[in-house]
Amino acid sequence: MKASGQAEKKKAKRKKAAANAALLVLVFAFFFLIRSYEISSLGAVFFFNEGISLEVYFCPGCRDDYLKIINSSEHIACAFYSLTDEQLISILASKNATVKLFEQSFYPALHSYKGFHPVRSAALMHNKFCILDRKTVLTGSLNPTNNGFNEHNDVLVVHSKRIAGIFEREFREIGTFSYKKEILRTFSLDKGYIEARFCPEEACEDTLVGLISSAEERVLFAQFLVTSGPVSEALIDSSSRVPVFGVIEQSKQNIFESRYNALSSAFDVFLIRRIHLKFWVIDDIVLTGSYNPSIGGNTKNDENIIIIKNRKIADFYAQRLSEIISAG
Repeated sequence: MKASGQAEKKKAKRKKAAANAALLVLVFAFFFLIRSYEISSLGAVFFFNEGISLEVYFCPGCRDDYLKIINSSEHIACAFYSLTDEQLISILASKNATVKLFEQSFYPALHSYKGFHPVRSAALMHNKFCILDRKTVLTGSLNPTNNGFNEHNDVLVVHSKRIAGIFEREFREIGTFSYKKEILRTFSLDKGYIEARFCPEEACEDTLVGLISSAEERVLFAQFLVTSGPVSEALIDSSSRVPVFGVIEQSKQNIFESRYNALSSAFDVFLIRRIHLKFWVIDDIVLTGSYNPSIGGNTKNDENIIIIKNRKIADFYAQRLSEIISAG
């Protein structure tokens, strides 16, 4: 009876959090009545007036779109932490793509492909991006592996020559141990902006902590893990003045330096399986990419993030979080 009661409490807690997330979306998303973008159950295309358009897809269910986007491109350069999807490997090889892959993920069969190169890093070459035809960037939390396409991940497609140019410069630096900060990395987007950052040289942790600490409406998150002390402290402090909640991959709750216990003591944190997402929704801002809030992610790993200030996209991500919590 006791176990049954605890299960019911957990179920009620999950329903309450999902309802709260849905309410936040409604409160901050009047635009849904007058939206100017296309939407499906797992993806949306957002159109803007600044020569930039964005597509967002969520996995599971993103693989066909991902492969279609890659296959429709001619000039391809990718940086992956891991790559095992055979169909994608075949497409990249047929397109003579240049692929930089973290050396510990580079298995012998890949040596047969001329454009595939193992890359060393100070810790992890953790990037997850492709530059397509020098005008589009494909990024997000997805490792294009058999497991990756079946986990909760996001795929962000940014159509912008300027953003693509920033990623091209970063791509050339990968494996050289030469890191240069971007001078121009922020561009206007509708009534907000889009910004590209690369770590460790461009302070992903400081950027995230600053956004969380200045939150005025909400802080929502879907994270593979959280071990960063400064990020955890900022979340706990913010929870006293704005709604804060999110999900963490269940298998990471007790890893070394996990902040799950401290966070879950301050606000609702749900442990859910197959979470590999790395997104944050802070007011009308989304931060996503390869970055885990960890010491390695901030100081050692090669990482990439995109920050988007746009109410429509922020609410779209918030809705996805609500769906994940509801599904359990």
